Amino acid sequence: MEQGEQPGEGQGGGAGGAGQASGRSSRRIEHVIDDLSAIIERERSRGCRRAYFPALYRATTAEVLRAVEAGEFEDAERMVRMDVIFAGLYLRADREHEAGRPCSGPWRLAFEAASDDGLLVLQHLLLGMNAHINLDLPIAAVAAGGDQLAALRRDYDHLNVILTRMIDRMQAAVNAVSPELAWLDRLGGGLDELLGSVGIRSFRDEAWARAEALRAADAPGPARAALEERATRFGQRVLAAEAWLGWVREDEPDHDPAGVERVVVALTSAIPVEGAGPTRG
Repeated sequence: MEQGEQPGEGQGGGAGGAGQASGRSSRRIEHVIDDLSAIIERERSRGCRRAYFPALYRATTAEVLRAVEAGEFEDAERMVRMDVIFAGLYLRADREHEAGRPCSGPWRLAFEAASDDGLLVLQHLLLGMNAHINLDLPIAAVAAGGDQLAALRRDYDHLNVILTRMIDRMQAAVNAVSPELAWLDRLGGGLDELLGSVGIRSFRDEAWARAEALRAADAPGPARAALEERATRFGQRVLAAEAWLGWVREDEPDHDPAGVERVVVALTSAIPVEGAGPTRG
């Protein structure tokens, strides 16, 4: 999506059926939730780990919708616009991958990693979070903020508060399907740092700095290419952790489609979305 593109143009996945676009753009947060539900259902029916990230992302999107409806943002219309643009970048990457077309480097890593049964559930989630926060978020902030990017900052930062509300449930969902990781978490291991409020704020603060740099760049194309390269490198580091986390992985369930189903149910049940169970048809 080029700077200044209207929300939903050339975006939006489909709720019209598994693996199929609906033919309409996601112009409202409710549409985004439906589109994410369609992806979850499609990947769940395949027994594919690509269902994990949208399960988490749908819950986050529902929290943003609740915050909009509760009047928590200074400029609700702008935040809806940003949320739709932000989601559209993921939805477009999903469509491109489904069609066999190239998508951005970090999303390619995340999608292709879904076939790797040696990765932790947490690694699959982090690969999606990396692509979406380190690449998509700066682009979405610039598109939504435009010349008034600085005015977006207070509402942007309020999203940290919304995400923090979900941390305990996020951790509980991952721990439920990763006994060894839960043991590490109780010992004060890395899960709190990766998914905790400090970690999320750090990721998002860095994304804001990248948005400011992107907005100020004389040539947005090279600046965006640099964002993509950086996010791809981070994704490769997430993948590399497989070499020393194998002992944790052995106790996770998703070595087969039935295990994938168990993880999807854990993620969707821990952070429920109103009107949706493990899937939303």
